[in-house]
Amino acid sequence: MESLESIIARIVADWTHKSAVRDVTLTRSRDLIRNCANSIRATHRHEYDLARDLLTQARAQAQEACREAAPYSDVYYAGFLQDALKEVAEAAVVLACATGGD
Repeated sequence: MESLESIIARIVADWTHKSAVRDVTLTRSRDLIRNCANSIRATHRHEYDLARDLLTQARAQAQEACREAAPYSDVYYAGFLQDALKEVAEAAVVLACATGGD
C-alpha cells in the first residue's frame, strides 16, 4: 500500500508539471496570436512569402502547444489555446483567399 507522503508527492509533482504546461501554453498562445496577426498584416501588404513563413511558424507552435496541453484537458480547453487556434485558422483563410491557395 502506498504511503500518504508518496501520494502527496505524486500529486504535487503532477500539479507542478501541469502548472508549467499551463504557463508554456499561455505563452505559446500569445506568440501564436502575434505570428498570425503579423501574417494577416503581411497578406494585406501583399507580402505573401512572409505571410506564409509566419503562418508556418504559427502552425508549428500550434502543434507543439496542442501536444503539450493534451494530457491536461482543463489546460487544453481553458480558452486561450482555442482562441490562438482560431487565429491560425483565420490567418490561413485570409492568405488562401488573397492568393487563391488552399
